Amino acid sequence: MEHAIGSVLDIGCGLGLAADMTGAEYHGIDFSPVAIAWAQENIRNPLATFEEGDFFDLDTSRQYDTVVLTEVLEHVEDIGRLADIAKRIARQRIIITVPADMEYIAHVKAKWSFDDIAELFGKPTVNGVIGHKWLLAVCDVDMPLVSVCMIVRNEEACLQRALDSTVGLADEVIVVDTGSEDNTLQIASDFGCRIYTGADRMDKAASRNAALNKARGEWAVILDADEMIEDPVGVREYLKTTDAHVLYIRLAYLATENDSRTVSFSQARAWRRGTMYFKYRAHELPVPSNGTPKLAQMVDFTWLHDSPSGRDDWKLQYTLDRLLLDVEENPGDPRPVYYLGRQYMYLKQYKEAVQMTQQYIRMGGGVDTADAWFNIARCYNEMSEPTHKNRLAALHQACAAAPERREFWGMLADAYWKMNRPDLAIGLMKTALSLEQPETGQVQHGWYSEKPHEILRRWENAVHDSKRDHIPDRAD
Repeated sequence: MEHAIGSVLDIGCGLGLAADMTGAEYHGIDFSPVAIAWAQENIRNPLATFEEGDFFDLDTSRQYDTVVLTEVLEHVEDIGRLADIAKRIARQRIIITVPADMEYIAHVKAKWSFDDIAELFGKPTVNGVIGHKWLLAVCDVDMPLVSVCMIVRNEEACLQRALDSTVGLADEVIVVDTGSEDNTLQIASDFGCRIYTGADRMDKAASRNAALNKARGEWAVILDADEMIEDPVGVREYLKTTDAHVLYIRLAYLATENDSRTVSFSQARAWRRGTMYFKYRAHELPVPSNGTPKLAQMVDFTWLHDSPSGRDDWKLQYTLDRLLLDVEENPGDPRPVYYLGRQYMYLKQYKEAVQMTQQYIRMGGGVDTADAWFNIARCYNEMSEPTHKNRLAALHQACAAAPERREFWGMLADAYWKMNRPDLAIGLMKTALSLEQPETGQVQHGWYSEKPHEILRRWENAVHDSKRDHIPDRAD
C-alpha cells in the first residue's frame, strides 16, 4: 500500500490485511461474510471499518482519497461500471492490480495490458509487473470541479438555452431523462452531456439523486431545463475559493410578457458532492446527507426561471398526484401537507385547499406558516361563503408570522379598503411601503415597484375628494 494517499476504500478487501499497512482511515468491502468477520476480529488499525456487500451498491456520494482494486477487476462481468464507480469515489488516486496472463476458472478477463487499464482509468502514473504475473497500476484522478446535474422530460423548447448557460461553469453536465418523447435527448447529446434514461417520472427526488450519483465533480450544481445561470464564470470562480459546503442561490421567476422579475427566493443549488441529497416526490427538497452541513452561504448569484407556455394544465394534475403520494408516504410530516393545500388552491378547489392548509397549521406548521395563512386568505377571497372577517383573520395571522413581508401588509390594507375602512387601509399601506426589500427570503417584486405607491396615491386622492362611491382598482 505504499502508493496509497490519505483515506482508503478497498474494494474486494478480502481479509483486510491492507488496513494495517496503511494505518490511515480505511474502509473495506467484500462479498465474503467469512473474510469480513475475520477482518473485524483481527485487524488492529483503529481507523479501519469493514462491510459485507456488493461492490455495485457502494454509496458514490462518500469519497476517499484512494480507491484500491487489487485482484478484483478480472472477476467482474461489468468492468466498465465498476471502474466508473471507483472514479466517482476516488478523490486522488486509484490503485489496480490485474493478471497479465492467468487463466483461472473465476477470471472473466484473464489477460490484461496497461492499455486496458488506461482505457478504463486514464494513463497510469506508476506501473510495474509483480512476479511476471500481475500488473500494478497507479492512476491519479483528475477530478472535475463542477458537475451540473439536470433532470429532463420533453424540454426541447428550453433545454438548449439552459445548457448554453452552463458554459464557463461546468466540467460535465449530467442529464437524467424521465421519458422524453421529443428532441430533448438529441439536444443533450449534441451538447456533450452524459445522459442516463429510465428515471421515475413520479419521483423527482429519486431522479435528482440519480443525477447526483452519476456526478464526478467536487461540486454538484442543480439546474432545471427552464432555467438559466446568470453568471456561470463568476460562479465557477467562487467555487474555486470558497470554504462553504452548500451555496444558496437566488432563483428569480420571469414574467412571460416582459422578462421582469415577479418573485425570487434563495434555494440550495450548489454543494460539495455528497453533502446533500433530495427528499420528496414533488417540490423536492435538498437535505443534509449527514447532519447539518459545516458551512452554508447565501451568495449573490442568480438562476433565471423562464418556463415555456402551455405547461400549466398537465403540470397541475401531475404535481397533485405526486403530492398525494408524498402525504401518504410521509405521515406526520407537515411539509407535503402544505404543498398539497397550495396545489388544491392552484386547481381552484378552494374548500379542499383551506382544509388541507389548516391541517398543516394544526400540525405545527414550519417555514411556510406565513404563506399558509396568506393562501387561506386568498382562498377565502375566491369563495362565496366566508365573510370578510375570515379573510381578515387569515391576513392578520400572515402579517404576525412574517412582519417583514410587504405583500402581506399590502393585501391586508386592500381588504380593509374594500370594507370601506379607508383610514385604516391607508395606514396599513404606508406600513407596507415602509418595509425594505429583504436581502434573503422570498421577494414579490411587484410590491417593490411603483404600483403599490400608485395605489396609495389613488386611495389618498379618493379620501381627499370624498368620492366614497368609487373604489379604486384592487391592489392585487
